[in-house]
Amino acid sequence: MNKNQTCQTCAFGKPWEKDNPEPDDYNCTILEVPPDYKGENCPKWEQSEKEILQDIENLHKELKKNLPKIVKCKAISSPTNERIPFKANLISTGLIYRITDIADTMIGLYHNKKVVPIFILSRCAIEAAALLFVVYKRLEQVVKTQKLEDIDNFLNRTSVGGKSKDSPKAPDGSTLEPSNILNAIDKLDKEFNANIRREYDFLSEFTHPNCLGVLLSYGILNKHKNIYKFSYDAPYKNKKLSEPVGYSLLTLAMALEIFKSYYDRIGEIFPEFTKICEES
Repeated sequence: MNKNQTCQTCAFGKPWEKDNPEPDDYNCTILEVPPDYKGENCPKWEQSEKEILQDIENLHKELKKNLPKIVKCKAISSPTNERIPFKANLISTGLIYRITDIADTMIGLYHNKKVVPIFILSRCAIEAAALLFVVYKRLEQVVKTQKLEDIDNFLNRTSVGGKSKDSPKAPDGSTLEPSNILNAIDKLDKEFNANIRREYDFLSEFTHPNCLGVLLSYGILNKHKNIYKFSYDAPYKNKKLSEPVGYSLLTLAMALEIFKSYYDRIGEIFPEFTKICEES
């Protein structure tokens, strides 16, 4: 995928409308289903679900072929700049393990119709792809300018930064602020112009216990019988929620394709990046 291509993911995210009643068992004045779920405003699939799953499995296999078992480190006594490539290598290697683990789990969840976990992991896959994209861009900048600037600080924050009090500490005892994942997603979105941030925000509604992630994921209101029926497969029974479930496949395929592309590009520029670090 190049940056001029538009990803096939669905553009979710319109405000909910209260005065838009729907027929049958899916009518609910409070738990209104967003208009985009009708499918009219969603891009049409160019592939069948089976074909998309096959693409995902192929990308997954390709990435797993590149899983390194060992990352050779530099001694602590080595000059700081010589340790910079090691940090970049650690991050990209950790991310490829993360996204292949996510993909492997998501494929099984999809076959078992586990809706909320699917959306949560789709969100994680976007994050992994976005972070690797930003890592590549920072390494590319070093190669283009032949200057390290703040690359070491960026890699430190990306590799060991955290919000928890139990996160690794800097030498002065402080906790490093991690790289901002929303900024990374926005940069990726700008690069591809493909509604990636809107997709991410939609998936976030399922990650948190909001209406989409609780009541609309696990139940259907039947106004005629005045009951709210709960089940794990409620979204598949709701005609207007079943299609977004399928789009989670496209989201994963997009994330894997982007990740693979920039993982390969990091490999291409890494020797030059390492040389610059060692000579600076």
